[in-house]
Parts: sequence; structure tokens; C-alpha cells
Amino acid sequence: MAYKVDTWSRMCTSALEELPPLSFNVDADKGFNFSNVDVSFVCQKKNHFQVTVNAAFSNQPKFLKVNDELKRIKFFALHLHGIKLESDNSEILLEQSAVDRSKRPFKPHRIELTKIDNPIRVTIGRLHFSHTTENNMRKKGRPNPDQKYFSLVVGFHAYTSERESFPLVAHVSERIIVRASNPSNFEIDCDSLWIKGQEQDSIYFCGKVGINMDLPPEAFSVCGNIHLTGQVLNPSDERIKEKIRR
Repeated sequence: MAYKVDTWSRMCTSALEELPPLSFNVDADKGFNFSNVDVSFVCQKKNHFQVTVNAAFSNQPKFLKVNDELKRIKFFALHLHGIKLESDNSEILLEQSAVDRSKRPFKPHRIELTKIDNPIRVTIGRLHFSHTTENNMRKKGRPNPDQKYFSLVVGFHAYTSERESFPLVAHVSERIIVRASNPSNFEIDCDSLWIKGQEQDSIYFCGKVGINMDLPPEAFSVCGNIHLTGQVLNPSDERIKEKIRR
């Protein structure tokens, strides 16, 4: 989703032809899972995430139009940061981990003007939010009504000097819950997580399954009729049987 469109600057070619906003697409490749219970994307602070940006210019840019003044573009850079959903002016810093797992503040990813490929494709990995969202603890197994959220902002900026930058385009993500590194802090941390089982054609789910009920009392509970074409099988285990005859 476009973010703060009114702050975007316009570019011009060397012939001073004004260019439309560049084509811009952001994909989160790793690190986010969608929780149907929380109706939100969720990531663990200790796990890194990755984004891939695809951008394209309609023509070669040379200048920026800033308050009817032309400024020569020196280079471009990708900016990433988080915001609190309830206050988009509160910036959440991102960190980037190295191969040795040490973390440092994320710095804008520089793209030299002389090395622009059109289209541009850049992948930035090993990213982490610098802290977690607030009120992550569940209330009686249900999402906390006071749960706070972040969003991820990815922007493409033009620099006219080493310290002067102007946003050309920016996108903001849907809401995100950033949880602590220890999943045991939550009453249910693996909600709505269906994964492939160890046996072929099997599916594993962590938790209780309810059909036509939102609080199933048992591992599998159904409110309604069951149309069954096979059999209900009980396990046969000699360890729980008595008076076995051979």
C-alpha cells in the first residue's frame, strides 16, 4: 500500500522531461507467517526476515524537482523502518545481523546512479525489528484486546548529497505482531499453523480443532452431524489391555 504519497518527489530526465513515479513492488520473502486468530502477520524477533524490491524507471532520471528547484541526483538508496500502527510518526528501527549473528542498526542500502539496471531488483536479508510489539500476552487463550501492532515501511529515496535525501516512492505493509524470542511466553503460539506431517499425505496441527465451534473442548470437536463413509478406529495396544489371550 502506498505510504505518504504527498511527500514523494518528482524526477526529471537530462532533457528536463518530468517522469512519472517509478514502478515499485515489495515482497516479504522470509520471516512472516499469517495468523488467522490474530488476523495479522506475525514474526519472531530472534528470526530474521527478508524483503525483495523490484523497481523500474520509465526513463533515465537525472534531476529532482524540489519546490520548483532542480537538484542533480547523486545516488539512490532503499530505506526500511517500522512504525507503530497507532502512530505512524513513531519510527521503529531495524537491525541487520551479520554472518557471525552479531546485529547492527540497518543503514539505507545504497544504489549508485551509474550502476542502475532497469528494472532494479534488490534483496535485503537478515533483518530484525529492534524490539517487540506491546501487549503480546494472550487473555485466556484469546488475542489480547489491547494488542499493539507494527507496520513495515520500505521506501526508495534519491540523494542530492551524502546527507540530503528525498522519498520517491514508499509502501507500507499490513499490520504485524513482533513477538519475543521465547514462544513459551504465550498460551498459544502455534495457532492456525498447519504443516506437513512426517508420514506421506499427513498434516500436523498444533492445538484443538473445532467444527462449528470456536472453543473446542477436545482435540477434535464437532457441533453438528458427521457424514462418515469409513470407520471409527480405536487403537489396539496390548499395554492398555487386560486378560489378553494368545
